Amino acid sequence: MDKLMNRSWVMKIIALLLAFMLYLSVNLDDGASSSNKFLNRSSSANTGVETLTDVPVQVSYNEKNRIVRGVPDTVIMTLEGPKNILAQTKLQKDYQAYIDLDNLSLGQHRVKVQYRNISDNLNVVVKPDIVNVTIEERDSKQFSVEASYDKNKVKNGYEAGEATVSPRAVTVTGASSQLDQVAYVKAIIDLDNASKTVTKQATVVALDKNLNKLNVTVQPETVNVTIPVRNISKKVPIDVIQEGTPGDGVNITKLEPKTDTVKIIGPSDSLEKIDKIDNIPVDVTGITKSKDIKVNVPVPDGIDSVSPKQITVHVEVDKQGDEQDAEETDASAAETKSFKNLPVSLTGQSSKYT
Repeated sequence: MDKLMNRSWVMKIIALLLAFMLYLSVNLDDGASSSNKFLNRSSSANTGVETLTDVPVQVSYNEKNRIVRGVPDTVIMTLEGPKNILAQTKLQKDYQAYIDLDNLSLGQHRVKVQYRNISDNLNVVVKPDIVNVTIEERDSKQFSVEASYDKNKVKNGYEAGEATVSPRAVTVTGASSQLDQVAYVKAIIDLDNASKTVTKQATVVALDKNLNKLNVTVQPETVNVTIPVRNISKKVPIDVIQEGTPGDGVNITKLEPKTDTVKIIGPSDSLEKIDKIDNIPVDVTGITKSKDIKVNVPVPDGIDSVSPKQITVHVEVDKQGDEQDAEETDASAAETKSFKNLPVSLTGQSSKYT
């Protein structure tokens, strides 16, 4: 064998065979590469990408005994593959995103968002694909419902009383950690310029101490709320007094308001303390004849407003010179006349008497 290998022609044959094999190898690789490039160009022309937004996430777990928090409502799914399969998938709309929690224990978990009803010929990317969820025991507690309303929203001149709620208590269901945060359970009512008793159905919400709405279930969801609204005005008499000095020789004989009463509006406790608005000043400075004068009605302490805000007062005057002239005229016009021997007759006399 060694002698054979030492011969030059044998080595030449071996070198020739190796060169031929190398040539074949290079040409085969180039052909395969060209073929792959052709296939890729053909493939890219028939493939596409579709983005599905707002795909609902379905969750599988024991809803009767457990509460799950942290699951997103929707995800985004990006599909890549043959255009005909993409079009069919988008048209049928039977694809789903889901999370399976059936075999997980209580506590916090990182879980994968899965999908189904999508062809294996498509590449699928889900965002987010991993979510943090918390699994807790479901619990229920009863809470009293408080009506929430703005008393200042009633019509001017009216007052809102204490509300009654029916039913008075509701059942709140949710995770134990959520129920521990419940600080208020309220039924919110808008009085909307009310002038009579309001009766409405109101949605019940559970709030934490910062008045943030909690993700819990309330049963029943609505309650009946009745809020009494009453008139808080009343009518009171008025009285006026003279203020200022009339003209020379003029006496004020009468101050007569053309309105006997006014309506006062305010809180109930303030209304109870006021029975009359008196000493309303009427300025008669320099007046020389009878006339009507407009007078502003003062608003008593503790009262919001008065209606009407202004009244008319008739001022009657009398001049001293006119009185003296009238007396002299009456005296000069008086006369005296005497009559004597006038006959007297008697009527209605009974025949039984003399």
